[in-house]
Amino acid sequence: MSLIQHNRPDKRPYEVGDKKALYQICIRTANAGHDARHIYEDTLLLGDLYLGSYLHHQPEMVWVMENNFGLCGYLAAVSDTVSYQNWFLTEWLPGIQKGRQLEVHDGTSDSPDDALLASLFDYSMYRPEWLHDYPAHFHIALLEHVRGKGNGSNWIQELFRVLQKQGCPGVHLGMHPENHSALSFFEKIGFRKLEHVDLPMEEVLYLGKILKPEEF
Repeated sequence: MSLIQHNRPDKRPYEVGDKKALYQICIRTANAGHDARHIYEDTLLLGDLYLGSYLHHQPEMVWVMENNFGLCGYLAAVSDTVSYQNWFLTEWLPGIQKGRQLEVHDGTSDSPDDALLASLFDYSMYRPEWLHDYPAHFHIALLEHVRGKGNGSNWIQELFRVLQKQGCPGVHLGMHPENHSALSFFEKIGFRKLEHVDLPMEEVLYLGKILKPEEF
């Protein structure tokens, strides 16, 4: 197994059998880009809330990164955020609520798992006015050993071309405000700050990029 092969992962479309490994990548990057396995015990719920919906709603817009050690990243996108939000609330959310029970606590618990479970039964979608100009959105997660090698930027440029062919005028993403390395990365590839919002579960910094046809 050569180092060269290890540093040159392949990208391919998502397959159903990838789900378990992608959920692991989700939690291993959920702490502002770092491992969150010491924070959350319910890996399945975290994955269901933040990744699983993309695997079902528009699976053709999900790609995975793979090297000799297995899956090491994913990029999941939707071309119409409002349509995705409607589907999430009416189709996806009831399905992942089923079989899970919201336990009533006395308010003293500070367990991240408890907070995640509570959000599952009190879920809302944020719909700012700027969605009109940036209707698509995406999530990208790379394990640390494949970062900083151009893998992420090349991948996102490919996504831009896909969205542009679909006639999408702009794309946005939400990120943890303290993930400074990610912010620097996205600003270098043309994203600008749209809004810093204090949502019920977390603070989110939204970034956006207009997709101009002449760029492609």
